[in-house]
Parts: sequence; C-alpha cells; structure tokens
Amino acid sequence: MDKKIGFIGAGNMGGAIVGAIARAGYADSVYVFEPNTEKAEAIARDTGVHVTDRESVATECDIIFLAVKPQIIGAVASELSPYIAKRDKKPTLVSMLAGVPCERISELFATPVIRIMPNTPVNVGEGMILVSPDKNVDEDTKIAFNTIMEKAGRLDYIDEGLIDAACALSGCGPAFVYTFIKALANGAEKCGLSYEKALMYACQTTLGAARLALSSDKTPDALRDAVCSKGGSTIEGVKVLDGSEFDKIIENTLSASYKRTVKLGKQN
Repeated sequence: MDKKIGFIGAGNMGGAIVGAIARAGYADSVYVFEPNTEKAEAIARDTGVHVTDRESVATECDIIFLAVKPQIIGAVASELSPYIAKRDKKPTLVSMLAGVPCERISELFATPVIRIMPNTPVNVGEGMILVSPDKNVDEDTKIAFNTIMEKAGRLDYIDEGLIDAACALSGCGPAFVYTFIKALANGAEKCGLSYEKALMYACQTTLGAARLALSSDKTPDALRDAVCSKGGSTIEGVKVLDGSEFDKIIENTLSASYKRTVKLGKQN
C-alpha cells in the first residue's frame, strides 16, 4: 500500500474500521489520532497501527477517515483545514458523519470526499458499508479504498440521495435484529431451554437464515413458505406474526429512524 491512511477519532465505529483495515494487512500504513490516550494506546496494541497527532494526519495521510460526532465537525474543520490547505495534493476525506452530505464536508475542507455509512458488524468483517464518493474522488483512490476495506464487510456504492434511507436499515438495523434475537431467546427460554443455549440457537438461526437469503434466488416469502408445512409448527408461529402486524411494526421502526436521520442532517 503506497498510501498513508489516517483517522481523526477512533471511537466504536472508527476503531472497528481501524481493526478491519489492520486485518486486511495494512496496519503499518494506518496513523490514528484519538484524543483519549488510553483508547489510542489500546488500539495501537491490539491492531499494530501507529498513534500520532492530528497535524501529522492532516499533513501526511492520503486517505483520512473522519470518525467524529456530526455536532463537532465545524470545530474539527477549524483545526485541520489550515494544514490541509497547505498541501499540494489534497487528501481524500472519508466521512462517516450521519446526516452530513459530501457537499458540506467539501465546503469545510476543500478536498475530495467519500461518504460512508458502516454498521457495527464491521467488527467481525460482516459489515454493510454504504459508499457515496463525490465527483472529485479519482479512480486510484477508489481502488485503494476498496482494497483497504476488503475485510470490513460488503461495500455497496449508492447515490448519496438514498444514503439516509439505506442507513436507517443497515446502520440502525443491527439494533432491531438484536431485539428480535433477544425475543427469540426469551421465548425459547420460556419453553424450557437455558438462556445460554436459547441465545446461541437464536443467533445461529438468524445468521444461517440471512446467509441462505443472500445466496438464494428465492424471495423472502418463498423461503418462508419452504419452512412452513400445512398444519405444522412453523405455520402456527407465522400466524401469530401476521396477526400482530409484524411487517407494519418493522416498517414503522425503519421510518422512525429515517426521519430522525434526516432531522439530524438538517442540524449540521
């Protein structure tokens, strides 16, 4: 890797991506600025990346991940922009700020921008990462970005106008899935299983069903019907889901998260 990769911030999501890039074999090319000294030292110890200061990241790195809260992006830009402005070749910023469009980041830093929305399964290499580069990102940088992210999960390039809607599913979705897993485990525990076994079964069943859905050319409805037999056990449970308007509940859940994402974007 002939590009230096920088991070401004390495919280939960930033740290997860640092780990994914390290797993891909590029730890020695990664330079992290994280104001929390203990967290920075732990990341360096666990992944083998370099810990440095914000000035070094801004002046030396070719691809810089912005892993900060949207509410402080103005202050971060004030600190970093003077360093970036002095560079002959501007770095590409990778922004994971919810609700903040590429145009806003470009205005603040005057650099090419790739906007991404990852989710927490990046931690285990099974993330869903939405990617929206602006028109100023060159092909060489896109190739390098795809390469360093290969152990993070699945990348999908998407029109930025759809990224908030997609993030309501992929970004917020893990929390909804965990709620479903918990409910499955609780239900099985009430049927007599230990909670530990019930949770393991719920997790593996969810994982297996998702992998089958991804690899199959059948629709979710067709896959569901293949599990149900007339007069059998599964159909009785499905009747309860259908009777509780489960589909509508999930639709409303996604809608609530989407509306909040849009609102947050208008505040930044």
